[in-house]
Amino acid sequence: MGRIRKTTLTIGEEKIEKLTVFTKEHKEILKKLGLEEGLFHM
Repeated sequence: MGRIRKTTLTIGEEKIEKLTVFTKEHKEILKKLGLEEGLFHM
């Protein structure tokens, strides 16, 4: 099962909101890159 994240990107006065779905494969790639801790353990 994947994780869903809501991300807000602010550029000047404009805000863009996106939903991102992480699969097990994405999580494994992020883990190998050393980025998983910061993203999934907040």
